[in-house]
Amino acid sequence: MHARIKDKLTQNDYYFSMPSSCATEKGSIIRVREETKENGGKRAVLSYKSPNVLMKGVETREEIEVEVLSDVPTLMRLLDKIDVKPLVSVTKKRVEYSLTYKGADFTVTLDKVSSLGSFVEIELMSSKKNDVQRLIALGEELATKLNIDFSKKISIGYHELMLAKRN
Repeated sequence: MHARIKDKLTQNDYYFSMPSSCATEKGSIIRVREETKENGGKRAVLSYKSPNVLMKGVETREEIEVEVLSDVPTLMRLLDKIDVKPLVSVTKKRVEYSLTYKGADFTVTLDKVSSLGSFVEIELMSSKKNDVQRLIALGEELATKLNIDFSKKISIGYHELMLAKRN
């Protein structure tokens, strides 16, 4: 098993509530991410994240992302105008590794999150909903191979941890 560094970057994430008109989207979140790569490259991404669905304690959710112009302050003003209100911001230093394990392409991420600490994330993107259980088992197996204590997993996002710490 061989991992290669995919990216080193700093991310500033700004989380927003869903507009009050979207009552059916309880648990959904909107995020604006400013990203600066170690090589100086920058980008901004607007994301919609559906509510978490926990399967065997592993977070699964739909994510829709679109790259936007890097004028994040104007984008944040636009969101405010359409009743999308800021909740919390999260800043982190991130190192992403690409790793293939048993034919599946994983991203293993090491995060240093301001005010929260250090975290490891194992991610596998898939559009095959009928394959979720097998992929979860494969991710658990990979965590064991990497000596990651799966019993200490956290099934909520950084924004939820930050909100809990703030309250």
